[in-house]
Amino acid sequence: AGAIEADAEGSYTVGGIVDETVPTPIATYTVEPTADPSTYASVKIVQVDADGNETMIDGEVGMLDITTDVDVDGVYMLHALAVDEFGNVQTDESPQTTVHVLNFRVADVTQLKVTAVDGVDVPRTPQEPIPLRSSLTVGFNVDNGSLDTQELSGSIDGSEVPSESAENPENTFSLKVDVSGLSDGMYTPNAVVTKRNGSVGIPLRSINLDNTGPMVEIQTPSEDHTVASLPTVHATYNDGEGSGTDSTGKEVLAWAATELSAGPTVGIARIHPEAGDVDIAVDQEAIETDNGALVYTRTDKLGGGAYRVTVRVADILGNVGEATREFAIEGTPADTTAPVITEAAPSGTIHGESWVTISAVVNDAESKVISVKFGINDQPLRSIAPAQIADGRLQVADSFTAGTHTVKVIAISEGGKREHSWTFTLVVDNVAPTITSITPTGTIRAGLPVISASANDESGVDEMDIVLFGSDGKEVKGDTEDDGEDDVEGITRLDFIPEAPLDEGTYTIEVRATDTIGNSATAKGSFTIDFDTAAPVITMSSPQNEARLTERRPQISITYADAESGVDTDSIRFVLDDRLINLKPNQKSASQVLYTPDIDLAFGQHTVKLEVSDMAHKEGNVSEKSSGAREANMAVHEFTFFVESEEGPVLASRPINAPNPFKDNTRISFTLTRQSTVSIVIYDMTLRPVRVLVDNEVWDAGEYVGKGAIGWDGTSTAGEDLARGVYFCEIIVADGFEPEYAILKLALTR
Repeated sequence: AGAIEADAEGSYTVGGIVDETVPTPIATYTVEPTADPSTYASVKIVQVDADGNETMIDGEVGMLDITTDVDVDGVYMLHALAVDEFGNVQTDESPQTTVHVLNFRVADVTQLKVTAVDGVDVPRTPQEPIPLRSSLTVGFNVDNGSLDTQELSGSIDGSEVPSESAENPENTFSLKVDVSGLSDGMYTPNAVVTKRNGSVGIPLRSINLDNTGPMVEIQTPSEDHTVASLPTVHATYNDGEGSGTDSTGKEVLAWAATELSAGPTVGIARIHPEAGDVDIAVDQEAIETDNGALVYTRTDKLGGGAYRVTVRVADILGNVGEATREFAIEGTPADTTAPVITEAAPSGTIHGESWVTISAVVNDAESKVISVKFGINDQPLRSIAPAQIADGRLQVADSFTAGTHTVKVIAISEGGKREHSWTFTLVVDNVAPTITSITPTGTIRAGLPVISASANDESGVDEMDIVLFGSDGKEVKGDTEDDGEDDVEGITRLDFIPEAPLDEGTYTIEVRATDTIGNSATAKGSFTIDFDTAAPVITMSSPQNEARLTERRPQISITYADAESGVDTDSIRFVLDDRLINLKPNQKSASQVLYTPDIDLAFGQHTVKLEVSDMAHKEGNVSEKSSGAREANMAVHEFTFFVESEEGPVLASRPINAPNPFKDNTRISFTLTRQSTVSIVIYDMTLRPVRVLVDNEVWDAGEYVGKGAIGWDGTSTAGEDLARGVYFCEIIVADGFEPEYAILKLALTR
């Protein structure tokens, strides 16, 4: 199952699961003898337990791996002995290794309890089977430290299910098993521990997974039947194999929530084919429930026409089931016209105190207005008292803040529902102006900034002041100018211009704004002047330094940045192999140089040098004290790379030597297309080596010509002058494959 790494002290921990359902855990020890392999035939391991008991484990002939069971926990000291072919065992003791055997057993799990159901914490384990809708979380201890969270997962009926495991504190575990993807039913989730030798499941608690609402059946009225104007609704309901019905709204489990907080509900709607359904008020307190049955008898007569009744019942997990039935009421059709809402007030813009009276007239010429509710802005709807409804007028006083407000009124009669909304704006100016912005902020590079502040107020800003303080707390002198906008009431912006350029440091801005009524507001801001003295940063270059390339026209890319004043593109100098490259506009920018040579580069080493400066010298607005900030900051970046051939001959062409014949010295020139091992040897006419010029050295790709060529002065390895005559120069180059040879004929004339 893979190698086991030693801990910081050089000890090993091995083990697995000890259970009759999985193979016994084993460990394989690999011995690395330091003796000559011809002196031993096999190895054996001596194992000593904490009580000093010694066990000898024999290995097989020719094998250096020994496998043994590790199902007994404890700390063991092991050392290996070599055995020769005659059975003689090494007498001196080899280095010892400490091995901790630590196995997991189901019996190690203690204090198993349910800690949360459907993500809600529970103080104690609920009675089984536990009703739930999505998840079960348990906690337990494994005190001997034989379990890791990565080895813990969840399953049901042998199939893995989504789970989350954690350990906090040490040896205390939690496991959340997600069953939301399963069908409703009875299950027993397992905590699954998986180690090298297999997996073992630990049954948790039985659950009743229930995401289905109760089954509801309306007994009366019958579908499409015509009944009297005071109908009785009779329905039955049950939850089958589910968690059980909630008949009161108070039987919901602690980890569940229900939308039927008062128990089962009955809804009746008048069916209007053209205008749509209209809900009829139902006294939910008149509903009677008993042992899976519901009865509701209407006490207010319904007008003739078509109706729909809906019965909704929840279970103790909050799942809702419902049934509907359409029927008819005999007699004259009921009112089909919704109430009328008129004389809504106030509207438009009003001035005055914060207390405002909301009013409207609500009436219905054909039937009684059953309910009137109103809401202000996003607040919940509030009901109007029955006396006001009977009087046909809504009148409520409430406290408002200055600003625009929305009022909504909803009126319901037997003829339907009517909604009406309107807005009004209240002006109550006891609010100070709002200072909306103060600039500059953060760090700036220029020494003569314009300090600005903006403010607004419903009644207009009458006066604004800006005071600037330096790092020493002294006030900075300067002039102010307002926005000068004649078409705007009051001042909206004020600028402050220092008399002289500012030095580096942190400055504090204090702003005061006063409206026409005298309400004042103050605010502070700050900024720091920090002239740019840092050079641009080279963020990346390609090719990498010392890179070896096979592309003879490689793309050379250098990226850079200057977070303070930015890069001056006119300052960029790009040099390749001591040659200044005149970059085109599309080859350089404020963030990158991108250059591809027009011709193939020679094999060998190439050097790239980039000089780039920032814009610090163009910021300006600096005091004489900070005049150095007018100087640009330069960064210089230099790197090298090699161009090599990926395939083909290592020697680009036949080597030559010059002069030839020669009297005092000749130079041997050649070109390597890639890094190679080079040897150059001079032989006399008898092919006896007389001078080794290069002895098996690793040379980079390149043109070894001119000053880089290899010189020979006609002397032997011992430094003796050789006689005139013909000599042979053998050049051997190899790059890991078949070597290449070249022979030069040299004529020495002295």
